[in-house]
Amino acid sequence: PATAPEAFREAMSAAVEERLDADRALIPLSGGLDSTSIAAAAAKACRSGRARSKLKAYTGLRSGDDVEAQFARSVASRLQLSHELFMPERDSLLATPMPSWYPVTQFFANGGGERSRRLYADADVVLYGSAGDSVLHPERATLLGIMRSHGLRHAIHAWRTLRSQGRSLSLGTGLGGGRQASEALTVTRADKAPSLPAWLDRGFVAECRLQERLEETLRWRPPDALHPVHPNAQFLLQWANWFWGFFPVGTRFTPPEWTDPFLDFRVLSVVFALPAEPWLHGKHLVRQAGRDELPVEVLSRPKTPAGNYVASWIEALDRTVLDGWQMSPELACFVDRGAVPPIDMSVEGSNSYLNFRPMMLQRWYSCLQDW
Repeated sequence: PATAPEAFREAMSAAVEERLDADRALIPLSGGLDSTSIAAAAAKACRSGRARSKLKAYTGLRSGDDVEAQFARSVASRLQLSHELFMPERDSLLATPMPSWYPVTQFFANGGGERSRRLYADADVVLYGSAGDSVLHPERATLLGIMRSHGLRHAIHAWRTLRSQGRSLSLGTGLGGGRQASEALTVTRADKAPSLPAWLDRGFVAECRLQERLEETLRWRPPDALHPVHPNAQFLLQWANWFWGFFPVGTRFTPPEWTDPFLDFRVLSVVFALPAEPWLHGKHLVRQAGRDELPVEVLSRPKTPAGNYVASWIEALDRTVLDGWQMSPELACFVDRGAVPPIDMSVEGSNSYLNFRPMMLQRWYSCLQDW
């Protein structure tokens, strides 16, 4: 237990250094633990001369007093990183779309505007940490379970650490174990797989077996088919829904390579060799590993969703824009325009802007001939 934070720090340092074999590296920096731990490893590698990249960090502001930006600024100052803050242009949301691999999420790319694209044009590689939540996924753990998997020393360490945090660790005698075993995974089961959006054309859905493919992707697997200590993490890593670095295509510059050090096998090996308690709950492992590198206010910060800067902009659009758009006949074999509901931002903010996507798909498609 005493060497776990150092083992994680060494693995992350090796993963980051290997990804800095480029002239210019860009780090999207939030105020959370994942991106800041990557930034700390990158800054240290460059200071020591083990990496040759010229580092730059950037943070997109959602508002002038964005708390995320305040934390990110503190980290950049501590690490002596070149750091750029920018407020995406509000009017860029409905600007002429860019050629993109992700037309239905075009508004994310448009929201960044020209300044965001300039940052990417000036980078050879982008280091981001979207897989951090999947790799460091908390799991159920008991005192006896940790003892069986990792030995008495780790079990005692987990118990003591949790007590110091004001939490407890159940004994795990196996009583009621049948119910716990059947609920061992918190991921979505096949019988609860979400339905596809109602606006997808039914013939398209049937021809490509989309509902069956969705259910297979989210199919619940019994614990014995997955990693014995970290089943949720393995499931989420195989699902891989977090890996989408949307980039324009056909632009005047070669887009940088997007890469995530949390996916490095060395990092995964260290994390999966540890008991879930206390290391993964509250990202205790990352907090301990960053004690000498990151500001105390970041290390002590509770898990906070980053949010999205485009939500208020979508809500501010005129209803005629949101509800009155016309769909090209060529898209009718994919989207049922009549089934697209009116945009309700109280819903859209929690469903990945699902019903806003057909409109952006149409805007993207309207430019396809020119591209």
